[in-house]
Amino acid sequence: MTRTPLARTLRLVCGSALILIGVIGGFVPILQGWIFVVAGLTLMAPESETARRILDWVKARVKRQGTGRKLQVETVESGCREVSSKEDETGVG
Repeated sequence: MTRTPLARTLRLVCGSALILIGVIGGFVPILQGWIFVVAGLTLMAPESETARRILDWVKARVKRQGTGRKLQVETVESGCREVSSKEDETGVG
């Protein structure tokens, strides 16, 4: 699909603006900055290889977080402690 130079420029400018708002939102407690960063990257991805790579990296991180290791809680005499699912019975990871 061929895009006009105006459409390409508009996508890049709007995407950059959303990323800028997202970065500012990281410092402002009211604004959820990551939403704007992801929206900006999504808007820019068809036009920019760098934005596409960063968006792919973000998607992979989110996927890993969602299917990451579950933590189990063991009760011991002194209280509870979190144990990674990779630890064996001896407590060595």
